[in-house]
Amino acid sequence: MTTFNNPHNTWNQRFDTAQYIFGEAPNAYLQRQARHLQMGAALAVADGEGRNGVWLAEQGLSVDAFDFSENAIQKARNFNKADLVIPVMHWGWENELTANDRQRQLARVMIDAGADAVIGGHPHVTQDIEHYQGKPIVYSVGNFVMKETDNDNQRRGWVLRLTLDKPGVRAFDTRVARIRFEGIPQLDRSTASPCWARGDSSARLCHVE
Repeated sequence: MTTFNNPHNTWNQRFDTAQYIFGEAPNAYLQRQARHLQMGAALAVADGEGRNGVWLAEQGLSVDAFDFSENAIQKARNFNKADLVIPVMHWGWENELTANDRQRQLARVMIDAGADAVIGGHPHVTQDIEHYQGKPIVYSVGNFVMKETDNDNQRRGWVLRLTLDKPGVRAFDTRVARIRFEGIPQLDRSTASPCWARGDSSARLCHVE
């Protein structure tokens, strides 16, 4: 087997050291392009030990960073000196009401690496919620502001509120947003939606004022 026939193991082994193998400074090319950055969102793919994602956040961008090596994620957490780590994922297939196997696999990898919860979006509909090692995984919160919808499921989303403490997520609750045909959300007070507290085996439905 060549080295990169199993990239997951390869990178886990490379990152299995106390040293930051690529250093703590951001990529030199990335720094040279700083003048081209515009305020908004950035995706740091294969961010390894976190140096590029941290630097982009320091420039004022909203950063989603991802790496599939558990050792890299743990080192990135230490590099950021983060109290909690909650990845927000752009994943899944549109209009599927249940998370797919790949989403479930990635969520578990992230929690095994130290994530305190995982929250997802992109399918344009809400998806199921589960817990792994006592930590919540909200696979998709659905839409919030969206004019180009073509079914009722796309016109319903969750506003998610997390209650955090030092060990992680203590509880969460959701509120249902109904999206009008012009694309504007409106609070739906009559529909129960998922909530959870630490110690619960699964989410339940709650009415939240």
